[in-house]
Amino acid sequence: MRRSKVPATQKDLSEKGFPSARKSEGFIDKTLRHTLRIIEETVFNERTSKKKGLLQMINPLLKVITILSFIVLISLQKSLPGIILFFLFGVILIPLSRLEPVFIFKKMIPIILFTCLIALPASLNIIVDGKELILLHTFRSPHKVLGIHLPQRISITEEGLLSALTLLMRVSSSVLFVFLLTMTTRPDRFIKSLMIITPKVFRPIIGITYRYIFFLIRKVEEFIMGLESRRITTIGQSKGRRWVASRISLLFSISHELSKDLSLAMQSRGYSERSEELKSLPIYSKKIDIAWLILSISINGLVIWKFLM
Repeated sequence: MRRSKVPATQKDLSEKGFPSARKSEGFIDKTLRHTLRIIEETVFNERTSKKKGLLQMINPLLKVITILSFIVLISLQKSLPGIILFFLFGVILIPLSRLEPVFIFKKMIPIILFTCLIALPASLNIIVDGKELILLHTFRSPHKVLGIHLPQRISITEEGLLSALTLLMRVSSSVLFVFLLTMTTRPDRFIKSLMIITPKVFRPIIGITYRYIFFLIRKVEEFIMGLESRRITTIGQSKGRRWVASRISLLFSISHELSKDLSLAMQSRGYSERSEELKSLPIYSKKIDIAWLILSISINGLVIWKFLM
C-alpha cells in the first residue's frame, strides 16, 4: 500500500533548521516591530488630531504655550493637592477631546511603573525619616551597608510615602499633558508651533529633522525587510546585534551624505539664515481660543496663588 504523507510538525521543521513560529521573537524582529510602531503611532496621532474635540479646535500655538506652562507649574509644585488639580483637569480633557481613556492610560503604564521603582525607596525611613506607618523588618542592631547606616527598624513613613506619591503624580500629570498635546495636534502644526517659540538658530534644524526622520525610518524598515526576505534559518541574538550595529553605521553614513547634499542644495538656491522668515500663527483667532486662554490663566493663577505663594 502507498503510505500517506504525514504533514511535518512544527518540532520537525525547527529541528531541520526552519524558523519556528513558537520561538521567542528575535532581536531583529523586535527592531522591526518597534520601527513600524513609530510610524503607526504617527499615523494614529494624525487621525486623533482630526477629531472634533475640544483640544483639536484650539489654535496649535496657543495650545503648545498653555500646556507647556502647565508642565512647568507641575514641576514647580511641592504640594500634592496642586498636582492632583492638574491631573484631574487633564483627565477631564480626555473625553472632551474625544480620546480613548483606556488607550492613553495603557501608554502611561510603563512610565508609571518605572516611576514607582524610583519613588518607592523614598517611602522608607532609610531615605526620608518620619512617622512610622508600616513596619517591614527589624534588625537586632543597626547595620551599615556600603557606607549607609541602616536603622534598626525598616519601615514606611508617612512623610516618605507622601514624597513618593508626589513624585508619581508629578510625572503622571506631565506625561498626560504631553500625550494630550501630541494626540490632538497635527504633527506638522505641532512642529511649526515649536519652531515659532524656539530661537531662530534652531528653527531650520527642527523643520529638517521632521521632514527627513521618516525617510530614515523607512530606510531601517527596508534594511530589515531585505534581511527577512533572504534568510532561511533564524538569526541568533549575538549575530542579530552585530547586524543591527552594522546597519546603524550605514544609516549614519546615509544621513551624513543626505545632510551634505541638502546643504549644497539649499546654498545653490540662495538659502541663508537671514533670508529665512517664519510667519507666526495668531495666538487666538476664535472664541474657543479666547475661552481656553482665560481658563488656562485662571488655573495657573489659582495654583500659583494657592499652592506656590
